[in-house]
Amino acid sequence: MTRATNTLAGRKHLASRPWFGAVSLFVVAIAGIGYGQWALLFGSSRPLALVCWFAGLATFLWLERSTHDNFGDGLEPRPTDDASSAFTAGLATGRYLAIPLAVAATSGLLAATAQHRISPRSDHLVVVLAWLLSLAALLVATTPPGLTRATITSSRVRLRARRVAQWGPAAAIFVTAAMVRFMSLGTFPVAEGDGLSLALVGRDVMQGTVRNPFGTGWFDNPTMFGYVQAASMRVFGETLFGARFVSALVGTLAVVATFFWVRHLFDRTVALTAAALLAVLPMHVYFSRVALNLVEDSLSLVLVLWLVHRAFIHRRPLDAVLAGIAIGLAQYFYFSARFLVPLALALTVVQTIWWRTRVRSWRGVLRAMAGPITWMWCAALLAYLPLAVHFLNHPETFNSRGRQVSATGPWLQHEVAKTGDSETVIITRQLGNTALLPFATRPGGHYHPDPPLIGWPMAPLVAVGLTLVTATAWRRRHIGIALSWWGSLAAVGLTVGHHAQRWVLATPLIAVCAALGLDALRRVVISHLRVTARAASAGLVCIVVGLMAWSLHFVFRDSNEPKAWSDVNSMTAATFADQLVGEHDGTVVYTAFAPRMYFRSHSVVPFLAPQVVGIDLLEPIDSADDVPQLSTPTIFAFLPERADELEIVRSVYPVGTTEQFLARDGALMLVLYTVGL
Repeated sequence: MTRATNTLAGRKHLASRPWFGAVSLFVVAIAGIGYGQWALLFGSSRPLALVCWFAGLATFLWLERSTHDNFGDGLEPRPTDDASSAFTAGLATGRYLAIPLAVAATSGLLAATAQHRISPRSDHLVVVLAWLLSLAALLVATTPPGLTRATITSSRVRLRARRVAQWGPAAAIFVTAAMVRFMSLGTFPVAEGDGLSLALVGRDVMQGTVRNPFGTGWFDNPTMFGYVQAASMRVFGETLFGARFVSALVGTLAVVATFFWVRHLFDRTVALTAAALLAVLPMHVYFSRVALNLVEDSLSLVLVLWLVHRAFIHRRPLDAVLAGIAIGLAQYFYFSARFLVPLALALTVVQTIWWRTRVRSWRGVLRAMAGPITWMWCAALLAYLPLAVHFLNHPETFNSRGRQVSATGPWLQHEVAKTGDSETVIITRQLGNTALLPFATRPGGHYHPDPPLIGWPMAPLVAVGLTLVTATAWRRRHIGIALSWWGSLAAVGLTVGHHAQRWVLATPLIAVCAALGLDALRRVVISHLRVTARAASAGLVCIVVGLMAWSLHFVFRDSNEPKAWSDVNSMTAATFADQLVGEHDGTVVYTAFAPRMYFRSHSVVPFLAPQVVGIDLLEPIDSADDVPQLSTPTIFAFLPERADELEIVRSVYPVGTTEQFLARDGALMLVLYTVGL
């Protein structure tokens, strides 16, 4: 049957559908989803809201499934390699394979041994060189001869053959993602305390006081991130831009990786939509513009899902090794990356089951899976090995932060005593609230906008896409997304509070689910509402542009900064630090901040103004006798609740200048008095 005949048959099929009934179901679905989302936030009955929400989603899912008569099942996996082919096909043989493998194993063992024996205060150059050599040798061993030259040649041919209309949209999205993350990076948002605490580790690396890149530092975070920040600050200076450059770069790369990953799973339209939405997604943009080691996890998740899928479908050793390296390197950043290990294990089990249904024999399964599993997990172990040795030497640092925030520790006992509910009820309620974190639960932590966390315009689309993914989670291209979404939320649910920063890892999934929801909407309106494909595609573009505009407005709107990703104390500390940057070395600063703040309670002050000496006035200044004696240039700083003490200081030191700083709502935020000696 020709393509024209197929098109004609599809049009006749559409014309035969009961149009009024389809429109009615579509309206019911949209109304149910919209009302359910509204009622989850503002309604008095959450069960009723959930019933309406799920009813709308189920109705839309039925409409979407019925479109496959016209569009085919776009969720079917692409053709895969034959399991009968050798996993090592195409690799070098003989000594060209044995020597790199021997070098990788020997260098890895040397790195582990040296890491075990060298003192944390000693230079670790030997460990670093041996570790890098082991990874490089493993990559050389698994790279087929001539692959690099063939890849470069084929890339040139494809670029010459493609027109601007083919590569232009993706390039424009990547440039937009970079601009949104790098523009005014040194001034927006307000300096964050925890991120600059990590930047102080980077400064210690530059000064030589931290010498172990495979150890742990502030709050037992791995010090590797400090080394990366130190490299950035050597180039761009010890400024906010220098401290945040790594996050902005990684956030941009996460958008690029998401495009190629989604294109590998679905098609170019869904990939462009997902990349465009992630490029301006407020939550991802914020964590790409701060000095925290969080956005790296989002890039790691995309790489792991992409490379693991390639490794088990195409069964190429290089893909498996790259997947393993991505798993191992992710452990050097935030703690949430540990989720990637059970995720990869779960995907391994899923792929094993898939191959069992395909080849119908366990011998065939072993032939298909043994190679990818061996290469991937050996590479992961090799990449993680030096840090693993550190944790073996210092086991108390491995899960110290986890014990502090665990919902199964002292917090649970406190909730039992407070509410009288059983532990099972409390944990179930905690997990239920966390499951609704993207849609209804109020987030806490560094990023705390009003719910929904993912934004009002995105919430219905994400709900539709997530429903499609969850309802068809057995499909190979959906199982990774479903496991990552629900598994990461379950991990967050087992911690105290509902802190958004613990879910940064999954932010690309928000954009992917929204893109799948939009694609489903496009197919439904074409199939059931008799809208032309061209009009539906134009509508999709308009919706994506509108969502991007809303996101940009949300990110850069001034009134959102204190409400969504800052607080009064952080803004006060940032203003305070900005005023101290130009002070002379040894300037003494007395802070009347206690008990709300202290001189070093926000790391922005010691990071931006390390040359000043801060002294906290813990007790109120009630008389002239309480005013310290001065012999050097001195500044007194007061919060509004202690501003009355300024008059006593001024009575002792009448020569000086006073500066007042106001918050964005016009309220007094900070008072500085510089004494003239």
